[in-house]
Amino acid sequence: MNTDLLERLGADLGRLSAEAAGRLDRAGECATLPDLVPGATAAFDMGDQRLDVSLPQIAMTHTARGYVDPKYWDEGVNAARVQYNGNVYRWDSGPRASTQGYLGLDAVMNIGAWRLHHQGNFNHDESGGHYQDMQTYMARSIAPMRSQLLIGEANTDGSLFDSFGFRGVQLSSDERMYPESQRGYAPIVRGIANSNARVQIRQNGNIIYETTVPPGPFEISDLYPSGYNADLEVVVTEADGSVHISKIPYAAAVNAPRAGSTRFSFTVGQYRHPTQHSTPLLAQATLQHGFTNLLTAYGGLIAAENYFSGMLGVALNTDYGALGLDVSQSGTHLRTQPDRYGQSVRLSYSKLMEPTNTSLTLAAYRYSTKGYLDILDAMALRDLDERGEAGAMSGIVRGRLQLQVNQNLPQGFGNFDVTGSIQDYWNRGGRDAQLQAGYNNTYRRLSYGVSVGRQLNVGTNTWDNRGSCCA
Repeated sequence: MNTDLLERLGADLGRLSAEAAGRLDRAGECATLPDLVPGATAAFDMGDQRLDVSLPQIAMTHTARGYVDPKYWDEGVNAARVQYNGNVYRWDSGPRASTQGYLGLDAVMNIGAWRLHHQGNFNHDESGGHYQDMQTYMARSIAPMRSQLLIGEANTDGSLFDSFGFRGVQLSSDERMYPESQRGYAPIVRGIANSNARVQIRQNGNIIYETTVPPGPFEISDLYPSGYNADLEVVVTEADGSVHISKIPYAAAVNAPRAGSTRFSFTVGQYRHPTQHSTPLLAQATLQHGFTNLLTAYGGLIAAENYFSGMLGVALNTDYGALGLDVSQSGTHLRTQPDRYGQSVRLSYSKLMEPTNTSLTLAAYRYSTKGYLDILDAMALRDLDERGEAGAMSGIVRGRLQLQVNQNLPQGFGNFDVTGSIQDYWNRGGRDAQLQAGYNNTYRRLSYGVSVGRQLNVGTNTWDNRGSCCA
């Protein structure tokens, strides 16, 4: 055993005795694992060519589950791949007929630290063929910053502001550089053990984490994000058999990373849209930081030619559910119309009602004043304004309500879910509305489900009803 191998095994070198540390420092000395770490074992299976190693928990460093030291990362091999998806569709109706063809491409080439990525599609009909470039960019990882540098044509992630296309440069946090147990929101569990104790964390009666800890304070920060918004039950079993139980609220709020975690994004370049001619320069910056299990703060800013938008918000994980509140301010300067300034407020909520096992996955409401324009509406209006057609702009959102509810029925009776949304506008009559409900269950080895949907057709102001079932 040497220092590098001990580190790869996860041993905490700071816990080695002075004698063991001295043996590692002396060049040429051969030390076995039990000589360096009391209680550790190493056994080599000659038949399977496998080394089985066991280390006491107290002798190991504390790293998140799935953690791999960045010094063992690599950029992969030089390679290229192409994925494609093509189809041809033809219809005949008496004297009329039409044939359309489609080919979608997704190509990636890896050269050293850089990856060239291209997405596009080719469409052909009676009027001819057209190739659309969706994304073309080069990207590389910036490991010390846990981020990715991207150069070319791509889209923003839409975490705070609406996603839009750009041609330029982006530097942003890359979730893939974090262990899966550090991605997304999950609370940090803290407590104190009076002896060598077992810590068990349960959610909805299921054990989602278990470990042993030495006497003194402990901290568990590598829980995997859960799909449920149920509170966590922390059960500490001491060496004398006594049990201590506590509860921690758990409801993942919108835009909430875990405590102590920061996510950022910075984009600068030109606005890009396939149906608009205007390509103004712009910059976008976003920042999210988890201060505690309770509080996350986030904010962002977009600055473009004749347009700006700023946002500030908080997300709270409380005993009564997860709450998110943010306020946005925008200003748009137009050539042929008065300038527009306005505000938008968004409130979101999610909670699992344990007595009925009802999960309110998301309930969100956004209200915008008449002068508020998000980046997509502002760029569309700017494009029309440059052509003297700003009066033709319609569909500026006033209010939007979204709701997702999931109801788990008693054992053997399946589950029921409902999704719906409604949206109205400042400069257009009527509302966009849709509602969908579904039921799913299993019988022995057979899975089956039924769904119904109802959608308002704005053009005719009538409801379209649809239903389906499958097994």
